[in-house]
Formats: sequence, structure tokens, C-alpha cells
Amino acid sequence: MARRATFLNLARKDQPKNVPLLTLAGGYEFGREALGSKDAESLKALAVSYGMMGYDLGLLTGFELKEFKENGLTPPDHWVHPDEVRFMRLDRDGVAVGVLLFPEMPAEAKTPPQRVLKEIENILRQQRGKVDLLVGLSPWGLWVEKTYLESGADTPDILFGSGPGVEVPGSIIAGGRTFWTRPYAKGKSVTRIDILDLPRGKASFAWAENGNIRIESPALTDSYIEDIDVLSALVGAGAE
Repeated sequence: MARRATFLNLARKDQPKNVPLLTLAGGYEFGREALGSKDAESLKALAVSYGMMGYDLGLLTGFELKEFKENGLTPPDHWVHPDEVRFMRLDRDGVAVGVLLFPEMPAEAKTPPQRVLKEIENILRQQRGKVDLLVGLSPWGLWVEKTYLESGADTPDILFGSGPGVEVPGSIIAGGRTFWTRPYAKGKSVTRIDILDLPRGKASFAWAENGNIRIESPALTDSYIEDIDVLSALVGAGAE
């Protein structure tokens, strides 16, 4: 029942067995699009169901955080609202993944402020080479993300976008340095990304789709068996 989970499969050519897996989520999972009727019981059911899915890290927007507080509810574990650029390191079976959580932009913003770009650039410079993979979680929306990725600024190895705009099934951008993907806005899909070669801070590294990175985004049709506990939580709140 996950709407837009991203499974980051850190399979490498040098370690084909016991592959570490990360489950990440961008913004707006609990926002107006996700909540529908926006009542407290639906929000509570979503929090319970997402908690069952065992996310390693999720980005929580300010709007969603406000909804939780106003309804006296607590977001699931590992969901973070960043007031500024925030860096978190996740280690899985010898693989170090650095995740940058991007703060929200004003609704009228066309480009990220220079201050935010500088913060991102500083973190990338400090962490590149210390971790095997750098991932950005962005709530900026399609056009701000696209402008950022095409600006020549330093960018993470992978950018998971969210916010206003259409989906991006998977695009190699920024001279091959960044793999950009955005979820299907109406949900009921997941994204699995298989990484077969880790950047590890190498200046010469470039992504090659179906070479060192693969992406799959299956729709959650009736052919997928629903988790009974998650389904019960959502149906109990009136979900269809």
C-alpha cells in the first residue's frame, strides 16, 4: 500500500550476495494529496501504516509537520523535517550512504537561494569520498529541481524529487553525475533502483542507465499482495 516508496538496492559487482537495501521517501506523503479528506483519523492511519513499512528515512514537509501537531499526532520514526539543509549518514553492510534533506522553497521560488546552494555544495565537498553514495531528498518541485540540476552547481549522485510537477521516471543529468527521479504523483507505485557500481567520490564517475544503474517503477495493481496489517489500518480509517 506504499504510495511512493523508493527502494535503493545497493547491489555491487564486487558484492552480489547479501545486498543491502535502503527504503527512502520524499516529501508530501502525508500532505493534501495523500490525505484526501484530511481528517485526523486518516492521518493517524497513514502514520501507523507508514510506520509498519520500516522506512530508513523520509522527508517531512512543514505543512505535514503542522498537520501532525494540530491533530496531536507524532510522525512515524525516521521521518525528518529539515529547516535547513541537513545531512544524515546511513550505513548498510559496509556501504555508507550520505543523505541530504533539502529544505522547502517559497511557493513562488524559481531557483534555490544561493545560501541553500552553498550549504549543499559545502556538504557535498566535505562528504564526497567519505561515503560511497550521496543522495538528495528534495521537496522543491519539478521546475526548481530541473533548474538546479542544469545550473552547473555541484549535485548529489542521486536526487529523489517531490512536490509540484509531473513524474520523472529516471533521467541522467548534470553531465552524467546525477540520476534524477520523481514519483508518480497519484501514488500506488514504488521505485526500485539497483546500483551496480558505487560512485565513491570518483571525479570521473558517470551513470549509465542499464549499465551501472537500473530503475524499475511497477504500479501497485491487484497482482501485488497487500500487507494485511497495513490494509487493516487504512481500511479502519475509511480508505477505499
